[in-house]
Amino acid sequence: MEVPHDCKLGVCMTCPARLLSGAVDQSEGMLSDDVIDRGYALLCVSYPRSDCAIRVIPEEELLSLQLATAND
Repeated sequence: MEVPHDCKLGVCMTCPARLLSGAVDQSEGMLSDDVIDRGYALLCVSYPRSDCAIRVIPEEELLSLQLATAND
């Protein structure tokens, strides 16, 4: 599976995905806890902890959500 990426550090947000099932460890990423709880992940810093199903999403979707939760 090819996934867009740039920084490989979880900062640039070019590798966003929605976790449909399973669990990942993304403790090295930069997403807010609220965004993670909603099922979003940055694939370059996510490590599967189980079998996973994901959907790659447009980076704008995650960026707008991350910015909205940062203002809460």
